[in-house]
Amino acid sequence: MRRNINCFACLLVALIILGFGRAICYADSFTMDFTGVGPGLNTNGVYTYPYNFTITPTGGGQSFDASLMCISYNREITIPETWTANRTTAGALGKTYEEAAYLWSVAAANLQTNPTEVIDANWAAWSLFSGPATYDQNQKNLLDEAAKVYSQYGGVYVWLADPLNDSGWTDGEPQDFVGLTPEPATWALLGSGLIGFIAMLYFRKRSETHPGQLRP
Repeated sequence: MRRNINCFACLLVALIILGFGRAICYADSFTMDFTGVGPGLNTNGVYTYPYNFTITPTGGGQSFDASLMCISYNREITIPETWTANRTTAGALGKTYEEAAYLWSVAAANLQTNPTEVIDANWAAWSLFSGPATYDQNQKNLLDEAAKVYSQYGGVYVWLADPLNDSGWTDGEPQDFVGLTPEPATWALLGSGLIGFIAMLYFRKRSETHPGQLRP
């Protein structure tokens, strides 16, 4: 029994460490208010990261602003359209979304210093899904790197448009987006809960095996 508890504890810790909960799926619903793009990076009139939103939990809660990467090239949105999206994690959706999550991280890291890298990262992400094929060498290099390190980005959020709740936009079809990671406090709460659960199992087993050692 003790061996089983130790193995279970190791498994729980691994879930936290590997990809920040890569296997943990979020099913949260949010209202996405599209507020604009900026700083206006685009190629041939096609805007790339960042797409800016005010996001509100549909069940109630504090709204927040976020800059996300569009991964739906063949869909179109305009300001100020609104729709409902379901939030999950890249790890819950698989390798392609994890690769897109890596490309979002590249764009976010280079937004202030390297606009070309930002544009290339978004075009590379589009090519993973329904977008045009990637021909730029730097975009190919980014895709090659994404294929190597994707498993490290399973905790990045993906925002999938809800096709059953689309009353807030006027033309085209809402896009899917990738970006943001859980707040540190969220992971601290999860980690403390898991540690407490492991401790409970350990002391319960110990009390069953050596009851006299736990009494005053």
